[in-house]
Amino acid sequence: MAPNISEFYPTAPASVPPQLTKPNFHYRLRAFLVVASLVLFLLFYLALIVGFTVLSVWSFDRLVNVHEFDEYGAGAATLMIIGVGFIGFSSVLLALYFIKGLFKFPRGGDTNYTEITEAEQPRLFAFIRQVCADAGAPAPAKIFLSPEVNASVFYPCTFWSLFLPTKKNLHIGLGLVNCLNLSELKAVLAHEFGHFSQKSMRLGAFVYTTNRIIYEIIYGRDFIDNAIAAFDPVLNVIRWFLGAIFRVINFANSSLSRQMEFQADLVAVSVAGSDAIVNGLLRTDFAYQCLQHTWQDLTAAGDHGLWTNDIFHHQTKAAEHLRLLKDDPELGIPPALPDDPAQHAQVFPPNETVLPPMWASHPPHYEREVNCKRVYLRCPQDERPAWDLFDNAQELRERLTKRHHELARPKEPTEARPAEVVQKFIDDDRAETVYSARYHGMYEEGLISPGPIDSLTKEIPTRWEQPGKLAREHADIFKPELREWLIAYRERVKDQQRLVAFANKTEIPKGGVFQYRGKTHKTAEAAKLLEGLDKELNADNDSLASLDKRIFLVYMGMAGQLDGKKSNELEGRYRFHLAVQEMIISLTYWNRQIQEAFNAATAKRDASPEAIQAVGYALRQAQDAMGQHIVAAGTLRLPAFKNMRAGDPLSFFLDAKPVMHDMFGTEQIMNGEWLNQILKRHAEVIDKLRRILFKSLGSLLCYQERVGEQWKARHVNVPQPSLNSYAEPPTKPAKPASAPALQPAT
Repeated sequence: MAPNISEFYPTAPASVPPQLTKPNFHYRLRAFLVVASLVLFLLFYLALIVGFTVLSVWSFDRLVNVHEFDEYGAGAATLMIIGVGFIGFSSVLLALYFIKGLFKFPRGGDTNYTEITEAEQPRLFAFIRQVCADAGAPAPAKIFLSPEVNASVFYPCTFWSLFLPTKKNLHIGLGLVNCLNLSELKAVLAHEFGHFSQKSMRLGAFVYTTNRIIYEIIYGRDFIDNAIAAFDPVLNVIRWFLGAIFRVINFANSSLSRQMEFQADLVAVSVAGSDAIVNGLLRTDFAYQCLQHTWQDLTAAGDHGLWTNDIFHHQTKAAEHLRLLKDDPELGIPPALPDDPAQHAQVFPPNETVLPPMWASHPPHYEREVNCKRVYLRCPQDERPAWDLFDNAQELRERLTKRHHELARPKEPTEARPAEVVQKFIDDDRAETVYSARYHGMYEEGLISPGPIDSLTKEIPTRWEQPGKLAREHADIFKPELREWLIAYRERVKDQQRLVAFANKTEIPKGGVFQYRGKTHKTAEAAKLLEGLDKELNADNDSLASLDKRIFLVYMGMAGQLDGKKSNELEGRYRFHLAVQEMIISLTYWNRQIQEAFNAATAKRDASPEAIQAVGYALRQAQDAMGQHIVAAGTLRLPAFKNMRAGDPLSFFLDAKPVMHDMFGTEQIMNGEWLNQILKRHAEVIDKLRRILFKSLGSLLCYQERVGEQWKARHVNVPQPSLNSYAEPPTKPAKPASAPALQPAT
């Protein structure tokens, strides 16, 4: 007997307009365009197959009736028989060449998902059936779970599924459940069931199959391709035409996909009201950020042999950490609803840009919110957590966590520890990455640029420098104007990103115009505006570098006036940080060069020798750089970090695998799987270096803050600082007699 879920089922909106979820003209038009483009492809594709099949049948029929060639004489008959045989054999190969992609379907199923049954989760299944009934959609055939922040519809894609009805499955990510309340989960599920009832979903299978066939024809390489290489001049024309059809189909399908999202949102509105689905979008974005942060934290814990028994506990803790880090306690939390039930809260800001329609399969959140609230249906929100629908929720969380560990590290023992124990390690590890608020987020990327340390040491204020000068310089660096300047700087960085996107046409402003510094500009002007902005940002970066230099000199001067050990320790931390920073910049650069060279080489069916050489050059340079950095890491000693042993070589932590040299033949260079293994290895080293980088920066800044506090405590009679500061270090040390008496450090 199904459980009574009325206690857990949020209230539905009242007075839902009957036409709210009816497909509109734009939806039907885009569905028609997809069908038309698929029919165009099908006619052309079948014409090729039928044409070559008919030609081969005709040729072999001629060969069967070979006596018909006798009237042409022995020599001519022989040549004609050879020619007809060649045409027949070639036609068979060409027909097979165009047919082969039709039967290359991937294996069904996804081992990353965990299926659940109604016996395990009766409340959830009853809840889902009720949402299906309210949405007017068929119930899913099966329900699967994963740790992801996602919910989706999927079904096996086979040759027969193109023509026969296929039951759809529902995937629910528990990373999503972990952040939603009951009303929002109801809305998200109703959105997915809105897709269940969309007949146009079947078109997606045809689009997928068409794309796969076209890809096989244009880029596929097997024995058939090699056998008909002589026909490439003719086939290249066909490939070009199919490529054009590919662009038309995907343009139309992406446009339809956006309309399907709008339509599914309206189904969610009809079931859960206008606010729940929009709030769910906001929480989903933040939950995704939290889960990405969680993976990083758990990777760091795994490097120390700590494996959690509950991923989702850490996702919740990551939300608390990110709100603290961003200094925004409301981050990821929807705004309160107005008292007037006819009014609604604005969740997403207006977005003036959209991705090029060919690639944007989902509308921007702002447009989805406008669509959901065009007919505004206020509905009471059930704020209880979505976990209330799950029986034995903790056991399920631990089961999914264990499954994740098995998939992520199949050959490594992963004995789970209580989540609280692992979180204690994470909290300790994070502690030194949070530093004084006086920096106002200046080091969000973990990078500093004070300049070469060997040159800077000559400019450090001497032991006999007047304390008043150091105090004035310190006050001048961290004066209130710094915060405002950094806010303006970050806005210029955002403007640069916008202009780059407009100039490269990866984003297109609505109507072809955009606002920039209070004026309206056309897209064609973006590149020109970018030139001027780049100059401003170069000047900004010079200012930041100058600021880093001044900070180094001031705190090194303070450390020198305390004692030599502190000065050496601070200098050593700077040297260590800059060395790690250089490794990350170098490896990231060469990884990008490899990827760009490989993409350029594979952009065409047959890579040119120059393109292959470019990939090989990037590989060799990247491997040489990796080798040099691994050697250098062997001489770099870890400073005192949380959860790490001070004095160990950095190479112990990186645990980098041996570098492969001079093993790059053409086959290895163009083998995407082999190349991905190298890039993955480099990415692992870069990720570990980034963890060290942020620990290094946090501990460095905290250490120099302690130096500053100790210096201030010692020099209690320092004159009040003024806004004047020195630009250059003193040319001559003051006489020792004029130096104040040193006091013990506190």
